[in-house]
Amino acid sequence: MVKSIINKSLIRDLTLRLDLLTKLRKKAYSYPLLAMILSSCGSNTSSTKTTTDTTTDDTSTVPVTSNSLVVVAEVENLGLAGVNDTITATSSTLISGTSVADTDPYDNDTLTITANDDIIGTPTVSGIEKIIFTTSATKLGDDYEFDVNLVNITRSDTVSFENTNSNSLVKTLDLINVGATISVGSHFSTIKVAGQSDKDINLNISADTALSTTGSSKDLIVNAGGKSVTLTSSTATQDIIINKAYAADITAASALRNVAITSNGDVTLRDLSALKGNIDVTNVGTINVISATNTTGTLNLTNERAPLGTDITITDANSAGKATIKSAGSITATSNNGLASAQILNLTAAEESTIYSDSVSNQDVSVNAINSLGNSTNFNLYASTLEKLTLGGSSPLVVSIDSADISTETVVNTNSEATLWLTGATADFTNVATSVKLRLKNFDGKTITIKDSQDFYLDTEIAQTSSTSAPTFDHKTDATSSTTNALTLKTFDSNTSNGDKSANIAGLNFVDVQTLNLSLLDDLNLDSSADLTGADLTSVVVTGTGDFDLNSNTITGSSSTRVALNASSLSGSATLNLDGTTNGVANIQTGSAADSIKIDGITADSNGFVIASNGSNDSIRITTNGDGSSAKININAGGGGSDTLSLAAGVDLSASNLTLTSVERILLTGGGTTQKIAASDVSGATLQLAEDGTGTAVFTVVADQTTINLSNFTFASSFASGTDSVAVNASSSSSGVTVTGTSGDDTITGSNANDNLSGGASADTISGGTGNDTINGGSGADTLTGGAGDDEFDFASGTSTEASMDKITDYQAAAADADNDTIDLVTGAKGANSGSIDVKSAIAGGSGGETVTASVTNGVATLSGSDAGLINTLSEWIDAVSVDGVIKKAADDADAVGVVAFQLSGNTYIVESNDTFDNNTANVSIVNVIELTGLTGVTAVADAAAANTILIA
Repeated sequence: MVKSIINKSLIRDLTLRLDLLTKLRKKAYSYPLLAMILSSCGSNTSSTKTTTDTTTDDTSTVPVTSNSLVVVAEVENLGLAGVNDTITATSSTLISGTSVADTDPYDNDTLTITANDDIIGTPTVSGIEKIIFTTSATKLGDDYEFDVNLVNITRSDTVSFENTNSNSLVKTLDLINVGATISVGSHFSTIKVAGQSDKDINLNISADTALSTTGSSKDLIVNAGGKSVTLTSSTATQDIIINKAYAADITAASALRNVAITSNGDVTLRDLSALKGNIDVTNVGTINVISATNTTGTLNLTNERAPLGTDITITDANSAGKATIKSAGSITATSNNGLASAQILNLTAAEESTIYSDSVSNQDVSVNAINSLGNSTNFNLYASTLEKLTLGGSSPLVVSIDSADISTETVVNTNSEATLWLTGATADFTNVATSVKLRLKNFDGKTITIKDSQDFYLDTEIAQTSSTSAPTFDHKTDATSSTTNALTLKTFDSNTSNGDKSANIAGLNFVDVQTLNLSLLDDLNLDSSADLTGADLTSVVVTGTGDFDLNSNTITGSSSTRVALNASSLSGSATLNLDGTTNGVANIQTGSAADSIKIDGITADSNGFVIASNGSNDSIRITTNGDGSSAKININAGGGGSDTLSLAAGVDLSASNLTLTSVERILLTGGGTTQKIAASDVSGATLQLAEDGTGTAVFTVVADQTTINLSNFTFASSFASGTDSVAVNASSSSSGVTVTGTSGDDTITGSNANDNLSGGASADTISGGTGNDTINGGSGADTLTGGAGDDEFDFASGTSTEASMDKITDYQAAAADADNDTIDLVTGAKGANSGSIDVKSAIAGGSGGETVTASVTNGVATLSGSDAGLINTLSEWIDAVSVDGVIKKAADDADAVGVVAFQLSGNTYIVESNDTFDNNTANVSIVNVIELTGLTGVTAVADAAAANTILIA
């Protein structure tokens, strides 16, 4: 039997429609409309099923799964319970008096309203889970805004709006009485929302949107879906939450509680002036907090995933009680007192940042650097009530802070390259972690309390002046014999572009510091215009590659243990002054560069000044304040190079306790009193003498031993021959001396005993004194004075020539039992007597017809003949005795060997010829010509003493 089975849902639907007809009759609706409704009875798309069963009569129910409904204006339009209703309406039917309702909260109904006009009436929509307002109009009402009143829309999951006409100018959505979640399509770029009182506004957008809200809503929640949000104004009174925006620009002056924003772009908080709670921003762009002056909660701002250089700026949030800020660029919080009320600050940045936070007590501040390139990040931190500072991060960190802000406060460090850059103030840094580098600005007149293992840095761009007084470093531990209190100072350059390479100081003072370590890094120098002074200082150690320059200043230290300077590991130069300052440094070691040390006083140290300079071209200068019998100086100028002992004019080291090792050069200041040195300090040494060009220099070697050898002296071009000279003075010696002069111009003065005095290759002046002296002028035109006693003058071949002739100023040709000097020559023999030898060829400019002869008697040559007077110059006389036959070995031997003398112009001259051929043929070879100054009346040259006789050997 075949039966038609009617679905129970259909029966229920019919019942509802009959009720609707009854209501319409009461409202006198037109019969055609009634007919339309009646015709629809049973015509819904509700599922019906007819089955044929040939064996049984059975009735079953087929469930209704969907229902389509067209909204009728000004009536109650009911959906089916348990069925997903698909309801359609228009702006003409969804008007005041229209009701669309569904009582089942578990189905999934959809109401689609197609609008050709604004919907500003007050229709009631309840229990419809999904409501869609759609339009394709190019204009709605009298404008390009889509106005919708949502006052009676309740129990809906979402209310969405879309414009399907891409060419439509209707891009503004104006919603009033919003209390449901709103989703807006991509065509709308401006949204105006008037919220219902005490309800939240939940908004989903699909385009970059300019948003404003009015009314007394509580929270404003915008799910941006990667689009930008510009909240131009908002009266939401509770939280502002923007999720997944591209960029956000927020003005919400009425929000009282919290603001939370996530964004992939920039975030600007323009006006949160009423906000009391927290601000949370996580984005990938800049963050600008312009006005949040009443926020007393926490600032959580982070854009650390943004590109390097993306900044966070806080213009007004001075009431925030806590701030955690992480920036891929800088953090700036300087205006309106910055973060003045933040008791807890956790700051992380990649680039230079400046934060003011000066008004709250007991601050706990953490500063972290995260520069991905490994560059240094500078923080300028103003936190006058700081209690604890923690330094961290993964890249180098520099925090500039007033020293007074962290004086006595705790500084903890987990950063491997952390620095505090400290402005000048008297401060205690003993609670700062030793791993933190402490850079100093100008600490003129200030005292810094320190502890062991701390490193302080002096900037080449900032001088440590002393207009009040030099900065003082005070170690927290009292110095005793059992302590080893140390301080380390290093150089650095905060601006490498300007070529300034010296950290300038005007002296430094140290209290309870026993060891001062100076590390001159990166070829940076330390230059001081005043002393380094410490009452407990015993050691100054200088290392590095820069220059250590105290100029004319020194180091003073402990009164019990003399301070020592150890710069042996310094590759830069050291310059300092050693003087008689009480407790001044006396023991010096320098490094491999050219050092400059001036001794300008006498130390009271029992060891005297001990200087060990290493490396090349060191200079140690001694002034007249550092000489004399009480001076004790030990100079070891080891290492390579040419090391110089520089002596000021008048310096007298002859009685000083002086030791010179590896000094290669002595530089004399000319134009003043001679410099003196003891023979024991220079005898046998290889030294170069130089003069500074200021005038004539005389270097006097004073005999303090019997043998003096200066033959290894050499002379720089500045030490002018004929102007500058060396003097050897043995006049105070009680014993005879043996002196070997230099190759330069020497002045040698013997003792009153028997001396052996030898000059060198230049024009020497040698005086023997009262003993029986042996004098050898060497080559050059020497002036020789034997003094009292039987003196011997030695001449080698060619050491006294017509062109460069020696002069004996006091030759004594007396009897044997009196003073009788000896001239020791090459041949040792007088010339034989000779007859009249024609010597007219010696006349300069002669005609050849003159009559003049020379003869030799007892070794004395005389001239005869009418023209003898024409031979009247020394050169003519020498030419005359050089004529063959005048000088001969013997009467029967033609060899020209022997010595003859002649008298000319009040002097007697000795001429020696040495014919080395020995072939009985006259080969005159003049090897020596000697002047006996002032000697006349000589009658003989002999090898035995006699009156008026020149004694030769």
